[in-house]
Amino acid sequence: MGIVGEYILKATEHYIPDNMYLALWNESDSYYKSKYRLYNVWPKGDFIHFRYSHPNSCEHMKAKLNVGYFMVEYTKLPDGWAKVCKEIIDLIFVPSVFCQKVFADHGIETSLMPVGIDTDLFPHKTRNRNSGNFVFLTLADQQERKGIGQLVRCFRKAFGNKHTLIIKNIGSYNSCVQYQRQNITVINNKMPYNELINLYHNADGFVFPTRAEGFGLPILEALLSGLPVVTTDFSGQVDFCDPTEVIMIPSKTIIDAPEGKGIWKEPTDEDLIDAMRKMINNYKQPSIEYVSNLRQKYHYLNTYMPLINLSHGDSNLHNHI
Repeated sequence: MGIVGEYILKATEHYIPDNMYLALWNESDSYYKSKYRLYNVWPKGDFIHFRYSHPNSCEHMKAKLNVGYFMVEYTKLPDGWAKVCKEIIDLIFVPSVFCQKVFADHGIETSLMPVGIDTDLFPHKTRNRNSGNFVFLTLADQQERKGIGQLVRCFRKAFGNKHTLIIKNIGSYNSCVQYQRQNITVINNKMPYNELINLYHNADGFVFPTRAEGFGLPILEALLSGLPVVTTDFSGQVDFCDPTEVIMIPSKTIIDAPEGKGIWKEPTDEDLIDAMRKMINNYKQPSIEYVSNLRQKYHYLNTYMPLINLSHGDSNLHNHI
């Protein structure tokens, strides 16, 4: 179900009416829990059925109001998504303007509902940088989309055996182990949230040269923790990455996304190296005001308010309600 699903539960746990079902991620991951009215079934009739998943797992939705929360990391929808969205789903939420545009390009209307977390878990830490070893942190896996291969290549080219890169693997176990080097540490074990927060606090900067994100949650977590951030200027994270606060790398290179799903974009090696060097040489944390605004806007009780309103039958949300 993941962290997004967990916070959807926390936001709605006191508001779920008897006629609303939540199913988080996909059918195999959904489970029954009476406190939250989560069902591994397909309710029919006078119900609201909400699924955080992808459209191809929603083909059997038959409630009075079928609601989806979908994320896309390509510029074209995967096969079958548009058909399900147009024929079965009544109301669609997406987490970013990037996702909205991709769905709109297929003639599908959506409502914006950003990802939310408990932003108070990530206190802003003031850092007093001195010269010496600089610790870069990234959260990634072996997916081509994350750009981890380019990051490692550019880090080694720019700094050799100087400075440190920590890669927290968020994919399958050992998927990034080949990048381990003298000054590149790969962390493969699963971490409780408090240890992940410590990882953010013990780093000097966060670098995330992704080719596409539906939202970009690790970037938000890093900013809340007070970390300077380097990331690309394309896709979901653009919604909350202010270029006066974040080092935004131009995504100049267009590459084909797999399976004909449109395009991704990536920076040049030179621009990524320049951005990492800039982070060290002109060290600047995100401002307290900027982080405070992020903390309020992306708290899960604020971002998931449309679901709470939906559970109360808010007729202003969408014409379908």
